[in-house]
Formats: sequence, structure tokens, C-alpha cells
Amino acid sequence: MGTDSITRVTDEEGDVVVALERGFDSHPNSHGADLATFLKGARNGQQSRGGTFNGMSDLAAQLVTHIKDKASDASGGPPPMDIPISHLHLWSLSQQGKTRKDQWGNVYILPAKSAVADFERAVFDQDLRYTVYPLSNDASDDDDDDDDDESHRLSHETYRLGLRVEAPTYWTLPDGYELVPDCKVCKYCSDWDYGSNKRQVKGSRVLFDGPVDDYDGEEVEATWEEEDPLSSIPPDAMQKIRVCNG
Repeated sequence: MGTDSITRVTDEEGDVVVALERGFDSHPNSHGADLATFLKGARNGQQSRGGTFNGMSDLAAQLVTHIKDKASDASGGPPPMDIPISHLHLWSLSQQGKTRKDQWGNVYILPAKSAVADFERAVFDQDLRYTVYPLSNDASDDDDDDDDDESHRLSHETYRLGLRVEAPTYWTLPDGYELVPDCKVCKYCSDWDYGSNKRQVKGSRVLFDGPVDDYDGEEVEATWEEEDPLSSIPPDAMQKIRVCNG
């Protein structure tokens, strides 16, 4: 099976704008590197002032087009279904020297309900999860009062972009312990279908989280391939099983 992923874009208020599912070729050094390359140098604002996108919703639309195109296979492509057989030779001659991309499959926009539900979960079903988000400029942070609303400030400034990359992780509960119900201490732990192993817990770990300018696909790929350093569940996320003596 190929390496699948979810790619999400969030807006200035932290809400999900769009979520894409990619079925394969989602490695940090391929899909992740392509995301970073596309986003580097991008800036919010008017075109007359050097802006390349008009808010995160505009960026999301540009990103969907870019990802779908990059994930498509270049080929001559089949002839249109409505071309009469007698015209196939003429159509073939007209296509000489042309390259078309097969846009079928691999990248899909998630339904809005599923995108929001995924956004609220700490865990996910894919091999990797990418999140693109607005990152406040350091210079503007120094000039604003502490009480200023972050989302209001972001919607009115030229900001940079951040990228977060996550991968699933699996932990085994020690004997005699269980997860803390509705745990708020550890964002990684959540309810999960344990399957045949009732002691295993699924979570997530962050491979990269920062400005897209700092993203290095090879480094993130190497981190992803390393053994998970979080080899045990955080102590505050589990508790001893209480035994009732009647």
C-alpha cells in the first residue's frame, strides 16, 4: 500500500477551511517538501502590495489546484468518449507532441462534516497528517498589546505560513493501568478501537511544526523513519485500575 495522508488548511481563527485525502506518495520528502516549496514566499495581502493570496480561503483553493495537479500522472490520455471512430485518427494526429495529465483519483476533498470531525481528533487513520496555518509575524507581535485578539490581528496583517506534520504512534498500557477518562492532560491519547490488543493505545507525534521556510523534507523524513521516541504513555494520562472488593 502507498503512504496516505490528510492535508488540512486552517484559517485566521483556527477553523478548518479544507481537508484533502491523498492515497499514496505522501512522504515528508515528497508531498511535504512540495507543500513547503509551494508555500515558501507566499504572503497574504493585496496583489498591488506583493500579496500572493487573499486570506486562507484563497490559499486553500490555490493549494487544492496545486496538489491535484502535482499528484496526477502525465500521459497522453485516452480520447474523449464522444469522438466518432472515424475521427480517431485525426484526433490522434492533433495530440502529437502534447502531454496531458490524468487527473483521476489519488487526491480527494473530504466532505465538510468529515473534515471538521477529523480536525477535532487527536488521532487519525492515515500515515501522515499535514496542517497549513497562518503564522503571525514576529515584528507585528512586538507592536501589538497583549490583549489584542490574535485572529483579528492575523486577518489584517501580512503573515507567514506554518506547517505541522504528524504521524501516528502506538503505546501499550502497563499492567494494572487504564486511560484517564476524557483525559485533558495529554492531547495524544484518545478513545480508539483497541482491536484484539486491549492494552494498546493509539496517539500521534509531531514530526515538524514551524515556519514553512524552515522545513527540510529530508530531516523530517529521517525523523519519521526513526523509532518513536515516545515509547510510553505520559503518566498523567493513565491511572491505576480500581478493584472493587464487593
